[in-house]
Amino acid sequence: MADGRPRRAVPAPPPAAPRQPRRPPEQLSILDEPDVQPRPTRHSGAHPALRKPRGPRFGEQFDLFPARVQVERLDPRALLGPRTRVAALWRVTIGDGEPHLVFEDRHGRYCEAHGVDCRAVREVGLTG
Repeated sequence: MADGRPRRAVPAPPPAAPRQPRRPPEQLSILDEPDVQPRPTRHSGAHPALRKPRGPRFGEQFDLFPARVQVERLDPRALLGPRTRVAALWRVTIGDGEPHLVFEDRHGRYCEAHGVDCRAVREVGLTG
């Protein structure tokens, strides 16, 4: 040695552990996820303003003998023409009243005469 001191022995590094392949995200366990759940935003379906109402609407009376509801799906191309943008069309008859025409297009579902808040729109939503 140049300065006359003996060299110290350097320990060998530990052997490297074999690398395991990374798991895809769908195979992660619950332990890999954070404990904190994100707060609902207006754009997520968990926000109270975006949830669909369940049961009768506020101020709507429960019918002891409900009126018979008849929902009939119609062909929009036959009734409105081949160039229509209406995806679906229903004729809804509630009791003995006048029939409601419910349209579904890029704006959503709505009644021809009463708009989105019509009972006929809710009845179409219940039947599919």
